[in-house]
Amino acid sequence: MSSHARHGHQRLAALSEAHGFRLAPGEPDIRGWGLFDRAGTQLGTIQEILVDTGTDEVRALVISKATRGGGPPEVVFPIEDVLIDARQRAVFTDLSPSAFASLGADDRQPASPAPASAGPAVAQSTSATVERTADGEQIIKVPIVEEKLVVERRPVVKEVVVIRKKVVEDTKVIDADLRKERLEIDRKDG
Repeated sequence: MSSHARHGHQRLAALSEAHGFRLAPGEPDIRGWGLFDRAGTQLGTIQEILVDTGTDEVRALVISKATRGGGPPEVVFPIEDVLIDARQRAVFTDLSPSAFASLGADDRQPASPAPASAGPAVAQSTSATVERTADGEQIIKVPIVEEKLVVERRPVVKEVVVIRKKVVEDTKVIDADLRKERLEIDRKDG
């Protein structure tokens, strides 16, 4: 298998291996730059730029993780989810270090993140991983996904009713006639 992957009609290729492709004049080559979260923690290093050979657009980055986190050592990260700062020679993402470390850890978890504002349908939209074979061949796996409408019933809190119980002692003065009963005993001898 070559280092290309099919995704619908897209053909992704590593920029370094895509014949006839190069960065546009004035665009920085970010390979080798660090990927950082907003706090400045380095999450990984950009290893490769993936190009869609059908549209001539950069689609994703191959990033080697700074920490393993149980997932593959490299992940494919959508280009839309990063901000490139040429002055700092750095790439930034909104993803937390723990979320980035867990990318691609298992088949149920996406290897590429959803934007922070995205809803649940976007969160599982892409799942790609990078593997290297013993002979150095790079294999990029990009599954073809589709959206499905899932309808379910589940309990949702509509409102909350608060019930409180409190012991109250109340003293009242009441004007009333009190009747007394008196027992009188008459003894009769006899």
